[in-house]
Amino acid sequence: MKLTLIGGGGFRVPQIFEALAAGHAAARVTELCLYDSSPQRLAVMQSVLAQLAAATARPPRVTVSTDLDAALRGAAFVFSAMRVGGAEGRIADERVALELGVLGQETVGPGGLAYALRTLPAARRLAERMAAVAPGPGS
Repeated sequence: MKLTLIGGGGFRVPQIFEALAAGHAAARVTELCLYDSSPQRLAVMQSVLAQLAAATARPPRVTVSTDLDAALRGAAFVFSAMRVGGAEGRIADERVALELGVLGQETVGPGGLAYALRTLPAARRLAERMAAVAPGPGS
C-alpha cells in the first residue's frame, strides 16, 4: 500500500516514518512517497529516513518526487502536511496578528485564518489532482 505525504520535506516526517515502520503497525504501508517542492529538503529527508530504516522492524520503501502527479499515482492514501508560504508565511501571519495586539499563533485567530486562506487554493488544486490521478480503489 502506498502512502503519499504532501510536504514530505518537513521536520515531522521521521516520526511518521517510525510509526509506519514499527513492527506492531496495524496497517502495512509498503511505500512512503515523499512529495515536496524542494529537492533539497527531499534529499535531506531521504538521507535521514535511510538511517532510520536500519533500526526499524518493517521500514516501507521510501520514494521521493517533486512531480505531484507522479507522487499521487497509485497512492492508496494521501496525507497533507503542506505549509503554503513556508516559514516566512507563518512569521508574517503571526507578526501581523501580534502587531494588532492579538494572539498570533498559526492555528487560531488571525494567524490561523491567514494561513487557512493562503492554503485553500493549494488544497483545492491538490484535491483536483488526486481526483484525476488517484481517484481510489477500482477506478
